[in-house]
Amino acid sequence: KKQSPSRTTAAYSGTVAGVTGEDRAFLPDGPGEAALLALLGGLAGLAALLTAWSQRYPFGAAASAVAVGALLLAQALTYPPRYARANDVRALAEAAARHAPPGAVVVGHPDLRLSYDFYLRRRVVEAPTPSAVARLLREGPGAVIITSRERWGALAPALPGEWRVLASRVVGDREMVVVGSGAS
Repeated sequence: KKQSPSRTTAAYSGTVAGVTGEDRAFLPDGPGEAALLALLGGLAGLAALLTAWSQRYPFGAAASAVAVGALLLAQALTYPPRYARANDVRALAEAAARHAPPGAVVVGHPDLRLSYDFYLRRRVVEAPTPSAVARLLREGPGAVIITSRERWGALAPALPGEWRVLASRVVGDREMVVVGSGAS
């Protein structure tokens, strides 16, 4: 019995529902892309089985290589834009650079992706603990913090009252914030 598109979409959605965050970008965007990848993977497997059955190894190896190559090409064309869309840190990096004077440190709590370094084009220091964040803020006037909304909630009580969220954006599946003082 042929499934309706809504059932196919629901089945696909249910399969990927447990995959979140950065890992979500590794999965296809929808059922059409998933079907294409499954078809190409199936063709590679079928070529391997037919090769073993017919014992035409050079032909089978070539057919399998072509199918796997097509699968990799499909991923190479679809994964990078999907990852960039889901993990775009440019707006946060621009907000941090705008609020931190030249030479001021940008504090990542507890850590930051390397892509922030690229877009910030300034010193980024990772501070794994709230006490390390407080120390860095005492040492560097005009510093800003980039952290998750959840971690900011735990960190805020340890900082003076003028520290506030300056910008926010969802990256992966986490809301990230740029935080600065009134002097930033």
